[in-house]
Amino acid sequence: MKPSIAILVVAAACFASNAAAINPCSDVDVAVSNNHPSKDPIKIVYLKYQVNGGGSWYKEDLADKTPNNGNSSSWADQDLQDMPEGSGGKFRVHFKRQLTSGLVPTYGDTYYLELDRDGANKCTDGRLYTFDINASGTKGE
Repeated sequence: MKPSIAILVVAAACFASNAAAINPCSDVDVAVSNNHPSKDPIKIVYLKYQVNGGGSWYKEDLADKTPNNGNSSSWADQDLQDMPEGSGGKFRVHFKRQLTSGLVPTYGDTYYLELDRDGANKCTDGRLYTFDINASGTKGE
């Protein structure tokens, strides 16, 4: 391959990898319901997502909220910088069980539930994603 063609190929590949981030999915609302089998409050610590169900996992920090069992918490206007508008995705909601109450509650290890939001659930600006923590989850960050 000639040097000028190789440079053009590399430049095109760089543009293609950055093109997805040009129009990220923004102003997304996230709601998480606590229906954990333990019946304990859970602290929602962050959300991870994978674009179109493959590749890297991206982290979206969420302000810590601890819904009691049977209740929900929500976060408005989250910008999913690495998810292009119109993409589907897999999401992992990371949470910790509240073990004790009081002025300074203690929490258990971090667990997550993986939820598929692909197909008709493509990300669009202003979309509401709802997640139900209704199982014990998988231990891990």
